[in-house]
Amino acid sequence: MKRMLSLVLIGMMIMGTTAMAAEEDVMAVPTLYEAQKNYTIEQNGDEFTIIVSENASTGYMWNNEISDNAIVEFVSEENIINSEPLLGASYEKRMTFTVLANGVATIVFRNARPFGEHEVADTFTLVVYKNGDTLIIEEEQTFYALDADQPVLYALSETATYNGDEIGADVSVQEVNGVTMVPLRATLEAMGYTVTWNGEIKSVEIQKGPQWTTIYIGMNSYFKNKMAAHELSSAPVIMNNRTLVPIEFFADIIGKGIEVNNLNINFLDMEAVIHSGYIKSMSQDETGTITLTLTSDITSDSIELQTIIRTGPAFTFYNREVAKGDYIQVVSSMIMTMSIPGQTVGYVVY
Repeated sequence: MKRMLSLVLIGMMIMGTTAMAAEEDVMAVPTLYEAQKNYTIEQNGDEFTIIVSENASTGYMWNNEISDNAIVEFVSEENIINSEPLLGASYEKRMTFTVLANGVATIVFRNARPFGEHEVADTFTLVVYKNGDTLIIEEEQTFYALDADQPVLYALSETATYNGDEIGADVSVQEVNGVTMVPLRATLEAMGYTVTWNGEIKSVEIQKGPQWTTIYIGMNSYFKNKMAAHELSSAPVIMNNRTLVPIEFFADIIGKGIEVNNLNINFLDMEAVIHSGYIKSMSQDETGTITLTLTSDITSDSIELQTIIRTGPAFTFYNREVAKGDYIQVVSSMIMTMSIPGQTVGYVVY
């Protein structure tokens, strides 16, 4: 289920020049909307066919790229002309695949010219998920609008991973009241922690060597070792008889590194990187990338006090709404540019 984003690619992305839109004083948490489909699916057992419209006279033809050929295999393709052939007419292209094994794979479809890597007229991505007799084929719908009233975030993966290995949780990563929440026990036990539930006071004690803490269901107050307690984006909650905590808990309290790609979460045995400060400015470009400029002194214009955080629909969880002047914390990439101010990628805003 792992689809990791290379740190090198992240570093290249944040150093690239980005065209910024007009600055806004307030930005809501991104929320999902459904894009119009430009394909149909025919499914027969473990075999399925994707049907698209194609017109080779334009120079654009559909191709596909499978992320894991051990799970999904390309079988064949054919062009179907449904009427008298006319010069320059469109026709139906049918691409057939078969699912070979349990797991998750993606297929990226591009309507592109054979020459010129940037000449893509249309594209979409399908997620193929198989578990026993269950086969789900659906579009990877990571599309965002910034003006919705009810914020919703969700992870495409059913569970998170730890150092790239799937965490065997029986409750998935979920959105709860606009906050991305992660199952506590399974995640911590995968990391080697001892987790003890106290049903009388509805608390969870967490320990690994000298590191320890206790959390209380419904109480937004977290501490580690003997440090003062502080709030995160949500109190712990119980869903389906399992305790869930906000994703930043694992960086802020446990100290683990976090990476996010396509909204899939990977916890790492690396020291967490958390940047904090006041939002000096924020802007959004045409790709949906939101850039936050943080400063330790909101009254100062000194760039030496600033950090630039790039956030995007596919790799950032907003666990709160943000506005210019707010004091926020951001779980970030370990990579930062050497420029002044430094620039990095933000994975969790809280």
